[in-house]
Amino acid sequence: MDPSQVRVRIALPQGVELDVASARLNLEVSSDGHSQREALPLVLINKEKGTRSPGVFRSDMPVVIYQLRLDETGQQSMRRLRQELMRPGQKTIAMSVDAPFAGLPSGTREVTFWVDTKLSLVDTWMPLIDGATVKVSWS
Repeated sequence: MDPSQVRVRIALPQGVELDVASARLNLEVSSDGHSQREALPLVLINKEKGTRSPGVFRSDMPVVIYQLRLDETGQQSMRRLRQELMRPGQKTIAMSVDAPFAGLPSGTREVTFWVDTKLSLVDTWMPLIDGATVKVSWS
């Protein structure tokens, strides 16, 4: 696995903005009671408009799709994790993405979003979050 080829794709409804500077790919490798967790910083490669399906029997929703990659620090951290994976023994790998919002349209009550990853440029996208909806509370 080449860390420079790892990609994260986040789709948000139009009008909802991603805080790219705070976005992270989180990886945790566990084996024999030992766990190593890294929060890998991401940088923007591309931002484009598209559509996503919010579910069965519902019309496609207009979205903004953010495509991100690991920054240099994240690539170095992933190389260290890769060394951990090479050690003998059974391992458990957990992956998650931190994708905080930078802006929401006034009065937004919920946000539906999608997060996909791929570990190399030739891989297909793997959905991590497929049309999840989060409630928004205004203070």
